[in-house]
Amino acid sequence: GLSALSFTKDTWATVKPDTNKVVMHDRQIRTDIVPNVVGMGLRDALYALENAGMRVRISGYGKVTTQSVSPGERSRGQTIKIVLK
Repeated sequence: GLSALSFTKDTWATVKPDTNKVVMHDRQIRTDIVPNVVGMGLRDALYALENAGMRVRISGYGKVTTQSVSPGERSRGQTIKIVLK
């Protein structure tokens, strides 16, 4: 299936197929809040989490399936574990 993540100056976007068209959904990344990185590849997830001031532990390969700190929590420089499959 079609799936991609792109970065512009201030906005991340996910691209998903929708019947006969492609729809982009904004994904906001803030530096003081734990971002939702589920579905991202390792490089994008590391970028987003490290920019939020977090330390990252990684398990697996592929795309992020789970993250140990919930999205939306305040980022306090804690360590987050991400699992990829």
